[in-house]
Amino acid sequence: MRIKHTEIGSNPDKGSFHSLSNAKFGLELRVKDMWDVEADDNYRIIRDSKKQHKYWVFIRTYKGSGYIYTRAGDKHKCSEHSWLIMSDDDIYKYLNESSQLKWSFSWIVFEGPADLSKRIICNEIHQLPIEPEEADIAAEIRETIEDPFSSSLAGTCLSRWILRIDRRHRQIALGNKTNRIVQLACTWLSRNPGSFPNVGELAKECFISSRYLQSSFQEVLLCSPKAFLEKRCLTRAMNRLMFTNESISEIADALGFSSPFHLSTRFKKYFGYPPSHVRKQN
Repeated sequence: MRIKHTEIGSNPDKGSFHSLSNAKFGLELRVKDMWDVEADDNYRIIRDSKKQHKYWVFIRTYKGSGYIYTRAGDKHKCSEHSWLIMSDDDIYKYLNESSQLKWSFSWIVFEGPADLSKRIICNEIHQLPIEPEEADIAAEIRETIEDPFSSSLAGTCLSRWILRIDRRHRQIALGNKTNRIVQLACTWLSRNPGSFPNVGELAKECFISSRYLQSSFQEVLLCSPKAFLEKRCLTRAMNRLMFTNESISEIADALGFSSPFHLSTRFKKYFGYPPSHVRKQN
C-alpha cells in the first residue's frame, strides 16, 4: 500500500482560502489535507466515533474500487472513475474492496460553505470519465499545499476541479430540456452572427421565458445569459480591433453598445486592458 500525504498542518490559520464569488462560481474552499492512495487488500480505516470533524471530503477514484461506510449505516461503492463529496463527520470507515485490484484514489479534506450541498452534488456516488486535465489540477493542489508562498491557490485549484466535474455530470445528466434550451440558444446565436440580442429577445427566439433561460444557463454553463452575451460581444469586439480598421466608435455601434465609453469600460473590465491597447499592439 502506497500513501502520499500532503498536509498543511493543524494550525487553523494555515490552509488555503480563496473566494470565487467574483469569478461567478460562489464557492469558498479551504484545503486542509490531501492523500494519494494505492490501497491493497489490507487497507481498512475505522475512524474514532468520538472525534468531531467539521470538514468535507472529496474522493476521486482512478482505479479499482473501495467502500465508504457512513455512521448512518449507508454504504457507498467507489468504483473506477467515480467521485464523491460528503461530510467528513459522516464517514465511519473505508476499505479496499478487492485483493485483486488496488484501490487508487485521491482523498482531499477541505472546508467549505455551510450550504455547499445546495450548490454542488454531495453525498452521492457518480461515475464520470477522468479527463487528462484532472491530473494537472491534482498536481497543482499538491504543489500549492507544499509551497507556503502559493498555498492560497490550493482552494482555487480544488474549486476548479470540483466545479468542472460537477458541471460535466450535470451536462450529461441534463440531456433533457434544460440542456437543449442552452444548445438552442447557442445555435440561434451561431446562425445569426450579426444579431446582438438582449436576454429578453434571445428568450423569445427560444420560445421560453427570460426566467427559464436564466435558470437554464446558470444550471448548464454556470453563468447568466447576460454574462454569456456580453462575453460574445466583447470577443467579437476584440476580433474587429485586431483584424479590421473600424474605429472604436464604429465597433461599439455595430455591436450594440450604448457608446464607445461603454465598450471601453466593459472591454477593460473583461480583458484587463482598454481597446486602445489592442490597436497599439497591431
